[in-house]
Amino acid sequence: MFGLTLDQAPPYKIPLVYYMIATFYLLLLSGVLLFYATHINTRYDAVAIAITHLLTLGFVTHAMFGTLFQMVPVIIGV
Repeated sequence: MFGLTLDQAPPYKIPLVYYMIATFYLLLLSGVLLFYATHINTRYDAVAIAITHLLTLGFVTHAMFGTLFQMVPVIIGV
């Protein structure tokens, strides 16, 4: 049989932790945007830059790492 089976797949708890942390960052970002949205005048404001980094470093990075842990058996070729 070719391909991966469920025995070779990583446990679901590993990516789930990363997805839950990514969800926390997304909720945190939504709260920060609700509070600071009226104070941002340009994209060069310090608040706008901090909010952008909160999104990219928090949400996107954890979502990518969670997905990468699902791809590890495929990349290794187990």
